[in-house]
Amino acid sequence: MAARHKILSSYLKNIALCGALAVCAVLAAGAAVAQAPPSESVIFEGPGRRIPLTRWTLRTDPANRGLARGWRNGGFGGTTVSLPNVVHPTPYSGRAGAANYEGSVAWYETSFQAPQPGVYALGFQSANYQATVWVDGHQVGSHRGSYLPFEARPSVSAGRHIVVVRVDWRDPARQSREGFHRTWFNWGGLDGEVDVRPIGASC
Repeated sequence: MAARHKILSSYLKNIALCGALAVCAVLAAGAAVAQAPPSESVIFEGPGRRIPLTRWTLRTDPANRGLARGWRNGGFGGTTVSLPNVVHPTPYSGRAGAANYEGSVAWYETSFQAPQPGVYALGFQSANYQATVWVDGHQVGSHRGSYLPFEARPSVSAGRHIVVVRVDWRDPARQSREGFHRTWFNWGGLDGEVDVRPIGASC
């Protein structure tokens, strides 16, 4: 009888221990979720919160006809992409790779909603190689050089606004002459995050 009681007591202790471990695991998981960092990039944190512009329409322009066709105004149609985006990441070897390395032109379009009139900053983390930015058909900025953040600061009214970016990464030899020597493949596009934030009231 004593042996049976001892076995039963040990069994009950094991059940209690398992229950306690299960409770601890649930509490630990809850704490991990509560402490887990946000999935957004850190550039979207802090005062004057930046709003990420992640959904864009991409239209390639290998013949470089977009300017003549007025694509700066948007509405040119294309493929929906998310940023960062690299146009034609392959091929990178052989004859096709050599042609791809020489670069091309592409257009990106998105929009943002301004809750009130004022100056808004469009922040670009990277564009390879030469980027020109329009808002509602008006040029508001340009930049040369990949992996170098830059901004455009249009003054806009309240409401929806169209953002168009033309990226030109042709002629890598010229890029090198301009001081942007690279040891990586000449992949072009909006290869960094883009965000918008309010700056202040318009004058």
